[in-house]
Amino acid sequence: GLRDYKVRAVEIDAPEMAQPYGPLAKGYLESICIRRKATIEVLLPEENGLYMGRIICNGITVRTAMVDEGLAWVSRRYSRDRILRGAETQARKKRLRLLSDARPIPPWRYKPDPNDPVSPPLFPFVRH
Repeated sequence: GLRDYKVRAVEIDAPEMAQPYGPLAKGYLESICIRRKATIEVLLPEENGLYMGRIICNGITVRTAMVDEGLAWVSRRYSRDRILRGAETQARKKRLRLLSDARPIPPWRYKPDPNDPVSPPLFPFVRH
């Protein structure tokens, strides 16, 4: 039967839910992936029920789509993908969503309130 998996999209970092564009990023991701066929290239083994990998939902590469829409940053620490970085540069030039701010705060610098229940990291939930 069908099973739910928690998958963290590698090479990108989306805003936290409490950050500007966090809910929009989550909604966009859900519009791509929820109840859609998903393929996951697992790059890191499961840790506490979480898989890390590249996600393709219904033929759409999640990391590229999120960056193209200005709803995620390319992870400077983990990505060497020049095409993905180029997509972020184009989104920044177009001033799309989270990249429209002159000095947006990326999630890795954002310090959410530990008592705020609406600021968990964004994890795509993919049914496989």
